[in-house]
Amino acid sequence: MFHLTTVQKRILFNCFRQGIYFFLCLFFALSLRGLAHTYKAATFKEFGVIENIQLLLLCFSSISFFIQGIFSKKFRPLLFFFSSLCVFAFFREMDSLFDTLIPFISWKFCYLFPILSLFYLYKKRNNIKKALFLFFTSPAFYIMCSAMIIFIPLAQAIGNRGFISSVLPDAHDVILMRRFIEESAEILAYFLLFISSVEFYISLIKKSK
Repeated sequence: MFHLTTVQKRILFNCFRQGIYFFLCLFFALSLRGLAHTYKAATFKEFGVIENIQLLLLCFSSISFFIQGIFSKKFRPLLFFFSSLCVFAFFREMDSLFDTLIPFISWKFCYLFPILSLFYLYKKRNNIKKALFLFFTSPAFYIMCSAMIIFIPLAQAIGNRGFISSVLPDAHDVILMRRFIEESAEILAYFLLFISSVEFYISLIKKSK
């Protein structure tokens, strides 16, 4: 029998939890194959199955951060800011719809959400420093960083139309490949963002109670 200290038990629990997250991400990524097999070309179209899942993940993440912020005074400004970023991304994903509904402003009105939350964050700046550094040392921060790495360098940089067109001469193939890379990366990034919202509660809020 192994006799583990409290610290060792906590480390093993964290490793087990991160392992679960890894296999969830792997299962989620592999499930895209099944969706593509079922929905064919419609999988990655505007407001297709992939984009609808993206919107659901952003919605769940925003609600998760927001509800945690309501019940956690210590982390409230930070959590409301993360929630507002999810709302921003949610409306940004519907840019084609807002291009039609509000042609002059389009989706850009959603900048209002993170700007307002930044004002709130600044107002509570004296109380947020400790919470911010606690967040920087938590697994939630590193999971969120992983989501940003997937979202920006992979989805936005590698999924760039100009980059892909330099190696694919067929314009039709460029559009399909760009959409495939961008949407596949974004859905995984949004899934990691949702996991980060769950981990925020487990590693920070629950521990601070």
